[in-house]
Amino acid sequence: MGERESIWKYLPAAFGLFIGWMIFNPPSFLHQLGAGAYVGMILFAVLAVLAFSAVIIHKNLPRDVVIRRSTGTVLPGEMTKLAEDFKSLGFIQISDVPLNVGIAPPATMLAFVYEQERIYGTIYKTDTIPPRISFDMISIFEGDRGGITSGVLAEGTSMPIPGSLKQVFPRDDVRSVFEKHRQALLYLKGRGILCKPVNPQSFEREFRSSILRMRKSFLASPLMFTLTVIWRSATKKTLHLGPIETQPGTQQQIQQILAGKRL
Repeated sequence: MGERESIWKYLPAAFGLFIGWMIFNPPSFLHQLGAGAYVGMILFAVLAVLAFSAVIIHKNLPRDVVIRRSTGTVLPGEMTKLAEDFKSLGFIQISDVPLNVGIAPPATMLAFVYEQERIYGTIYKTDTIPPRISFDMISIFEGDRGGITSGVLAEGTSMPIPGSLKQVFPRDDVRSVFEKHRQALLYLKGRGILCKPVNPQSFEREFRSSILRMRKSFLASPLMFTLTVIWRSATKKTLHLGPIETQPGTQQQIQQILAGKRL
């Protein structure tokens, strides 16, 4: 497992270096094309990045994601502080040890529930270069018609998922995101969208279901899904900045959710 993790951790950086080297050092059989060799290599690089990104996305959306308890993991201070912030609001930590999530690259996660508010919470650290530490809050709509996620990273909203409402508040702390998530739930309730109850026992099942929903969306249109992820990740742009009621397209999504289609 450790060897596989290290491969996926360093593979994106290695791939980027390889593509950069190939652009400025095209194969000898292309030299006769002159400047056209560089144009050809740029086109090759675009196609290679598209294919590589699709592979990474597919590996991040396994059919049956593996979640393991990790008794030997030492948490960074930032994750410990975020966990204290969650608990101070009334969240209960699901596991007494961190969870390892088997995606590519893998991630370390702390999971929480707030049963009265019907909210799941996660704190995670990606095993990437550099590692990213962040958190989000999630509620699932009744009837498995989608859900709403509130967080602080625009990158976390790069995947286009039908029925998935998202809120990004880049500079907010845990308490602020929590209050804005609650406000969004009230807004949705007023429009007839209710959220499922949450409990510690249901977390892993719901987490796996959310991965499957994303996988289904990716497999339905791999090319457009991948292009969207690349564009949003490269530009750091998101349509989900701020509360859902101020976002373009929210009303259309609400109507689709109310139509009752199970995702």
